Amino acid sequence: MNYYIEVFRNLNGLVTSAFTTYALYEYQFNQNSSLLENNSWVILLNLLIDSTMISSPIVILHHALSLGYCVVLYTNSIEIDMMQNAISIIFSSEISTMFLCVRELSLLHPKTKRKYEFLFAINDFCFVMTFFYFRMYLIPNSVFFDPSFFHLCPTSDYSFYLLSYGLIGINVYWSTLIFRGVYNACQLLKIL
Repeated sequence: MNYYIEVFRNLNGLVTSAFTTYALYEYQFNQNSSLLENNSWVILLNLLIDSTMISSPIVILHHALSLGYCVVLYTNSIEIDMMQNAISIIFSSEISTMFLCVRELSLLHPKTKRKYEFLFAINDFCFVMTFFYFRMYLIPNSVFFDPSFFHLCPTSDYSFYLLSYGLIGINVYWSTLIFRGVYNACQLLKIL
């Protein structure tokens, strides 16, 4: 893919995930939900922009499911006050995107990556930890064990369930790729 498109995609993702992280901080620590409400539009715009520039089928599926979430939430006219906690859980998955974008940008600049190898190793560690905590623990835990999570949509609307399970499935697939990468890195360093 074109170098400038990749830089734009990753900078766009970085800004979106940074804004999302700040909105989550404001919601969790200052009980300010105004940024959380506006953040859904930021994520929607990011998904639409990014969808025009990607070619990976799994990323396209991820974006389609995420856009489906937005459609379900907006078309069911759910009160934001009712769903703030669940929305913050869904949005928290964007935190790992920040570290992924930094990683992807570093791969576009191998000389910089070699110069700051230790910092990029810390970034990769943060990506793995945030990915597994938010996408593989917090979201599935909420979807499978928190009865209030699905209180967002009418019980007759199964699309919310399907979208949630679809995104969890994609995250499980990505986690296997991450495990393989971590295992291979450990093998190179003779840790395992």
